[in-house]
Amino acid sequence: MWAILWWLTIRIEFGTVFLICSAFYAIFASLGERREGELSAYSVFNKGMVALPGTFSAGEIDRSLRGGGVAHMDGDDD
Repeated sequence: MWAILWWLTIRIEFGTVFLICSAFYAIFASLGERREGELSAYSVFNKGMVALPGTFSAGEIDRSLRGGGVAHMDGDDD
């Protein structure tokens, strides 16, 4: 059915418009809904911006580079 409609819109020179509108429809139709308590993979969409367990964030990278994973010098020159 979709191919026939696309072919008809190509005949009237609106094939590209139909293709783009079809793509947007497919994207929005497949988004779905989250169940109660289910977290989004993107923390900005969660209440309180809660991240998923195991998510590696820029803050963790910053902490590890600033001293969390780097040896500190205590002033002793052995």
